[in-house]
Amino acid sequence: MKKFEGFSLIELLISFAIITLFILGTAQLLLYSLAIKSSCANNMSAAGISRTKLEYFKSLPYDSPELDPGERSETILALEKKDSYLIRWHIQESISHLKQIEIECHPAEHLIKKTHIILYLSRELGF
Repeated sequence: MKKFEGFSLIELLISFAIITLFILGTAQLLLYSLAIKSSCANNMSAAGISRTKLEYFKSLPYDSPELDPGERSETILALEKKDSYLIRWHIQESISHLKQIEIECHPAEHLIKKTHIILYLSRELGF
């Protein structure tokens, strides 16, 4: 009886198929994680820009012209990513001596993913 050494063609094809599936699955997970990382970086930049604008509004006196009721917008260039972000804010006086500032920020090319912050300023409380 003759003893064969090595692998048959069927064994090699099955092992190549398993290795190919493993590599394709890993590549898909890698691409998905890169997309999630990019989305998180955009969200963090938008949150940082919104926070900066919020701090600016908190530093203004209650009767400042920048805090007059209305809607305004501005395009800002983020230095760390060199992307532009659109920030909009809507100021309204909900009741006397209380202003509501609604800040919305998102990358200029992605209009769907938005960071949304609401700030209330009170004349009596001073903040």
